[in-house]
Amino acid sequence: MGKRLGVLRWPLGLLLLVAGVLVFAYLGVPEGRTQGGRLFTGNVESFPVELQQAVQQGEKPDKEKRAEYEQFEQLWKQQALPAEVEQRVATLSVSMARVAGLSRAYFREWYQQLLYYLQHVEAQEQLSTIMTIVEAACGVRNLGVVSQLSVLRDAAALVQDSILHEGNAFSWGLTGQPTGIRTKPELMVEFQGVDLACRRTGDSILIFNTSVVYYPLRFDWEGRGGEVRWLRSDFDPAQVHAQLEGYRIDMTKTTYSADSAVFTNTNYFDSPVKGRLVDKLTKTGERPDVVYPEFHTYGKDYTVKSHFPGVEFRGGCIMQGSQLIGVGTHESPVRFRMERNDSLFIKLNTLRMAFRPTMMVADNAEVTIYLKGDSLYHNGLRFEYYDPEKVVRLRGTNIKTTHAPIYSSYHKMSIYFDELSWKVGSDKLVFGPQYGSTQGQAYFQSDAYFKSEPFDRLMGMSYEHPLLELEEISKWYGGRTIPIK
Repeated sequence: MGKRLGVLRWPLGLLLLVAGVLVFAYLGVPEGRTQGGRLFTGNVESFPVELQQAVQQGEKPDKEKRAEYEQFEQLWKQQALPAEVEQRVATLSVSMARVAGLSRAYFREWYQQLLYYLQHVEAQEQLSTIMTIVEAACGVRNLGVVSQLSVLRDAAALVQDSILHEGNAFSWGLTGQPTGIRTKPELMVEFQGVDLACRRTGDSILIFNTSVVYYPLRFDWEGRGGEVRWLRSDFDPAQVHAQLEGYRIDMTKTTYSADSAVFTNTNYFDSPVKGRLVDKLTKTGERPDVVYPEFHTYGKDYTVKSHFPGVEFRGGCIMQGSQLIGVGTHESPVRFRMERNDSLFIKLNTLRMAFRPTMMVADNAEVTIYLKGDSLYHNGLRFEYYDPEKVVRLRGTNIKTTHAPIYSSYHKMSIYFDELSWKVGSDKLVFGPQYGSTQGQAYFQSDAYFKSEPFDRLMGMSYEHPLLELEEISKWYGGRTIPIK
């Protein structure tokens, strides 16, 4: 059997005395002297020394720093700031100590800001704005020291340099000063009719004449109105621009989107069109690499003007930097037409087609070339038109089906070729080598031509010939279109 442990019994009077001392010790600590923040009392007279201690935290200052501290204390005692402002600073510092703890970086930043406004009393209104923002931040629970420091720095950058937020190698800034600050239900800063910019070396995002509410504690920008211009592509703003309605931006990122925008491009559209806009900083803002701003039309059946004579285009559109891209679906493809002698000559149906100032390009386009009531047809070729040379080129790509022959209903034959070219206005279609090559092959196979060896080779090791099986399936479905499951 082990020994029974004894119980320590304290007299009731002694217990009450100890409890009283602990309560007094807790209640007697000023608000700014909690753990991590035993720095400030809220007293105006002792504030310069308390701030110096918060900055130094035991580190011995050099001669230059001592002179700076002396200047700070002298300006403070001379009331370079009004008495009510000094009291507000001292009181705010108590709250700062509670949320920032012993962060030297935080109080160094606070010290440098106060020193600046002691030396520049004409800018005291800016200090009031900073304190309003920081006071709200100090009242937010679970906002860490790093975030508190970011708010303090961003508040100064906003009023001094019109910078909203600085990230890694980029910054969001604007023209103009706040028109209003509200703290409920949360801190928000209002701006009217300002220009917003996100910049990094070599590129920038710009929104002109926008009005917003900015939430600095969560770096959120809620905008109303504003104009986006295609300046990176050297377009005249009077001809190419987008008008935003409502939009939001996360200032910690270098991109944004607006789901409600109206796009004007007098080069291609007779009237403004509605759609979605995306803008983003890129590594280079130089032509022709730039692909932003990017605008997507909501509609998929727009008639688009072309500055190439005899060309008509219809479909949905994306304005991607300096190029217009036609986009469609399998049910509603992009429809492209070229005329010859005032009559339809080339018809394309495709899912995507790019328009540049001097050329047009489409991959895997269904092509029909009309020849006096007959036609040449292929279900998928690469189409290129180069305007300086006035030449159309058609060829296969790395997709195997594009190397199938083009079919001529007039000649009743299939034509295997490397490239088909046509010079606008010419009466000739030329089957030849691909552009840049010196050798090419063409092979013409009549519908009446039959040779058993190639036909049997298609069968391989199967018991049934695939072409005969397809014929039976097409009869079962009652047509040449067979669903794939």
